[in-house]
Amino acid sequence: MANPGRLSGAHAILLATHLCVTGNVSRLPQLQAQFPGYLPFERVLRIILTFLPESTAPQSYTSVLQELLDGPPSQTDDDDIDVSPVDKFSESAAKKRVRTLRLLPLKYHDDEDSQDPTDLLTQFLIHRAYRIDLETALQPLILELLLPFYQRLPTVRTWLISSLLPLLRLNYEYYPSQDETFSLDVLESMDSHTAINVLLSMTGAQKNSMDLVNNLRGLLGPWMYGSNRSKRRRLNKAAEANSISLPQLNTQQQSNDISGWQYVNEWLLARSLVDYESTVNAFLNWDGPEDADLGGFEEGNQKYDHDVSKDLNLRYGQSGLAVIYTTSDTSKSCLEGSIKVLTRVAKLLSLEDQLFTSPNSSVLPSVTFDASQISSSSRVSLLQNALLAASNPLTCPSASSISFLSTILLSIKTLAELGHSVTCRTAANICLHSNQDTQLHELRNIVSSIVRQTKLSHDWRDVREQILWLQHWGSDKTEGNESNSPCHGLFWRISRDVVEAEILKALLEIKGEQTLSQLSYCGD
Repeated sequence: MANPGRLSGAHAILLATHLCVTGNVSRLPQLQAQFPGYLPFERVLRIILTFLPESTAPQSYTSVLQELLDGPPSQTDDDDIDVSPVDKFSESAAKKRVRTLRLLPLKYHDDEDSQDPTDLLTQFLIHRAYRIDLETALQPLILELLLPFYQRLPTVRTWLISSLLPLLRLNYEYYPSQDETFSLDVLESMDSHTAINVLLSMTGAQKNSMDLVNNLRGLLGPWMYGSNRSKRRRLNKAAEANSISLPQLNTQQQSNDISGWQYVNEWLLARSLVDYESTVNAFLNWDGPEDADLGGFEEGNQKYDHDVSKDLNLRYGQSGLAVIYTTSDTSKSCLEGSIKVLTRVAKLLSLEDQLFTSPNSSVLPSVTFDASQISSSSRVSLLQNALLAASNPLTCPSASSISFLSTILLSIKTLAELGHSVTCRTAANICLHSNQDTQLHELRNIVSSIVRQTKLSHDWRDVREQILWLQHWGSDKTEGNESNSPCHGLFWRISRDVVEAEILKALLEIKGEQTLSQLSYCGD
């Protein structure tokens, strides 16, 4: 062991590079303390970044980084540093070699998060993370590198949660059998719209109903934690310049927080058209934007301003109502899923009292609610591209929209029991936008379909009660009353007498067919 005291500054720099190349970085703080002018903190970090192999276990040098940052301990190691690798060089030769060194810049070329030029460690950690990923693709090493520092460095914590955490889960936990793994550069190059499509569309080799729920909570939730990062804002702004603009929001801050989640709502609505079951399962098991698994790296998970949080939950609930309106599936399982989604949305928004769908299907409720906003909706309100508009009275969660949709679903269930299946959009159109003649035409179609079901035995007393309920939803049972409450009933424009007449005609038709059948039997 030789005394480094006789070395020049150039020799010290060369020795620092040698220690990194050989992986013996534990001596760096001691060397730096002896040559602070030639080995300032920034230069030492650049030397480590350039010469320490990326495959080196982070545990072997994170304590060194800590010591370099905080300064050497009061009691230092008295052992001399072995200077033999560099003491053979003359002063001029050492300086010449130093001039040929090409140290990497401390800040990664694509790093837009490290805004503070004095936060050298943050710049180093992010750049080192990218180099580890590029050279080794061993992303767990990056986590080991960041763990000792993320709590004291807010930028590193945000970067860890919003970039590294979803990447680790994607490649190592959720979908480890994928042919290709995602890299940091690939994930970080995505704007919100692209990332949402990629992260939510991932599925395992054997499709699981919880895939989408896990992706929403464990991949997208952490990724959206970094929605206000500088690079994300730039990428989103560039992407939005080439797309249809979102509705204007109250403040720019709300725009940053909400716009990405609005893409999620749009994605869920589009996904429901091709995979209603998994979309329903997502609404039943995911509580929305604030239901994010941040891996314990942020206490209490992500917290939004009260107004932003309220808006996010409202828009998420609206997407649930939109999904119900847009489905064209009339199966029993789809209807049950729609009722569950509506119940879930109502519960999340504390509107359970406005529901009329009851587990007791034998009892049809008397429905009363303020239909003034609902009745003002246009046919456009039921088009897919209008369902998520904040001004849509049918889907924006409120007491009236929840009550109306709840009763529409109950009407669909009642019609299905009568053997006549319709979609939610069709039922809503009949109630809201059909004139008296159209409603009468629909009523006759329903009654005719019941009559045609010769293989089914209907109790026409029950049938009559169900049809009368469909007319006025139990809100007006006065005999002969022809002025039912607007939009309170699937056939509210038709008078009670006309409905009774249609039922009577159906009974007479069935009676006549039965008589003819009996006469034919006797003739044989």
